[in-house]
Amino acid sequence: MKISFIGDLALNGLIVEKKELNHSRFKEVSKLLKTMDLNISNLETPIIVHGNINPTKKLNGVILGTEKNILMDILKYININCVSIANNHIFDYSDNGIEETLQCLNSLKIKWNGIREKGTKNICTIVKKNNLRIGFLAYVDLSTNPKILSDSKYELNVLNVKNVIQDIRESRHDCDLLIVSLHWGKDYSNYFTKEQRKIAHRLINAGADLIMGHHPHVVQAYENYRGKRIFYSLGNLCHGDYYKEDKIKALRIKTKISIIALLNIESNKVDFIVTKEKKGNFIKVQPNIVWKNYYRLTLLKNQYKFIHCLLVIKESIFDRFYDFLFGYYRKPITEIMNIKNLKKIKYINEDINSLK
Repeated sequence: MKISFIGDLALNGLIVEKKELNHSRFKEVSKLLKTMDLNISNLETPIIVHGNINPTKKLNGVILGTEKNILMDILKYININCVSIANNHIFDYSDNGIEETLQCLNSLKIKWNGIREKGTKNICTIVKKNNLRIGFLAYVDLSTNPKILSDSKYELNVLNVKNVIQDIRESRHDCDLLIVSLHWGKDYSNYFTKEQRKIAHRLINAGADLIMGHHPHVVQAYENYRGKRIFYSLGNLCHGDYYKEDKIKALRIKTKISIIALLNIESNKVDFIVTKEKKGNFIKVQPNIVWKNYYRLTLLKNQYKFIHCLLVIKESIFDRFYDFLFGYYRKPITEIMNIKNLKKIKYINEDINSLK
């Protein structure tokens, strides 16, 4: 039996506006994932319900969403079987957006975890495949800034370590393999933190078999701890490029690489597939790209202040400057000559503060 673990699925932007290209966009990924017995991902975009934008998010925050027919078509086409919806965008279209999304997933018979009605207990989602019971729990870290509506009928599964450990212990006897999905980490950083590592180890010690992480938009290291895998961040499988001020924009170029982790249950072996999202959100499997595991470098960063400072400078200045010049849809000379771009210097300070 083979299970794939996939990063963020954000089916927004051009994926909505030019939906006739979607099967071409996902063709290579679809071919790969249809060979798997189970495919698990984080669904980053709820269904758009016009007039229902989360009022808090509308005032301050990025709003992501997709259309029902697009969501259903892509999830079916790439053979997604189970998703986390514990993330910082599930409330973007308020309760109506959540309900539409859940109805869509249920109609496709896609299992999900990460949100529940208020006053109810978090129940482990069980997926039965090939005579195995695969348990799935999903949580979001409040540091990712989910705009939870106080009057919502729904409750998000928040990453509270003590509560998660209790959920793991209560679920352990009901499944043969227990997967914990965590929406956590620092945006655009290739390095997990000391605190994340401590949390991950505690969850494995409590009985989790595998941890799949997402949210930073970029790939981070993986760790083999006590024979169990921890994928701190698998990156974005896709995030729709979008129009802003009549110009097409994309997330930073470093977000366009992602990892699909393939677990063979019988051999307990993990293989990795690298994908790259090209301009226009065409996702290509990259057989010749070797994934750099940042694990040892991350440990050094978390141990030595000097290395930490160097990597913060790299990520907050050099990476951003490179993207400013050579990111998708960028024209270096035009960007340099545009005096309005001087205001972007403020983002360097924001990056440094966010990466401390």
